[in-house]
Amino acid sequence: MEESRIMGKAELFRRYLTFGISLFIIACGISVITRSDLGTSPITSVPYVASLNTPISMGNYFFLFTIVLIILQLLLLGKKGIMERKMELLMQFPVAFVLSFFTDLTMWATASYNPDAYYVKLISLVIGCLILA
Repeated sequence: MEESRIMGKAELFRRYLTFGISLFIIACGISVITRSDLGTSPITSVPYVASLNTPISMGNYFFLFTIVLIILQLLLLGKKGIMERKMELLMQFPVAFVLSFFTDLTMWATASYNPDAYYVKLISLVIGCLILA
């Protein structure tokens, strides 16, 4: 029974790879939505606005904002809640880093995409939402 709960290295690698690809797809959706110039997703609105007037990238602000949210979560959980969920709380930091990196990467990759016509912006927004979904 215990052996069935232990996952093989190949299965673990497959899961991490799938999760990494999922984070990349999320970052692509965020970038396409942002490049549509019709708004951005709620979680990236603060980092996006902060990045508009500073040399710091949206991905870096996204990472900092996510860290602030994790710290607020820790404060709300209290000591007992933190001890009960230690591993899942710690895993949020590398996930935030990878998603922030992918966000910067996809924003860089889409830097030349700036639609002018409103209908193209609208189509870009819909496509970005579909990617994000």
